[in-house]
Amino acid sequence: MLVPRVTIVPTEDVDKATLDAIAEVSQQANGALRVKMHDKHAALVSLGKHLGLFTDSVQIKAVYGIRDKPMTAEEWEEAIREAGVMRARAKPVGVVARRSLDRALSAVARP
Repeated sequence: MLVPRVTIVPTEDVDKATLDAIAEVSQQANGALRVKMHDKHAALVSLGKHLGLFTDSVQIKAVYGIRDKPMTAEEWEEAIREAGVMRARAKPVGVVARRSLDRALSAVARP
């Protein structure tokens, strides 16, 4: 028969990183020990929101206007060319957000 064993270590002997990961230590009525750890996922989400990686609003950068006279063929070609250049320069949002989060986490992790 296996008997579960728990070794209780004084707080002074535990390194800071381990202490930071522990949220709560308690003993239940039946004598069982309960160790509750901080939620890593929630911490990363909070960090991402703080850094502005997640936005709940959509930005539309469009200018609508009515002209007195129609656009010429040259103006249409220029507008299409500009739209193609802007589309070619755009990066997928997920890639940008992931790289920014990786940079932020590596900066925080450095001693």
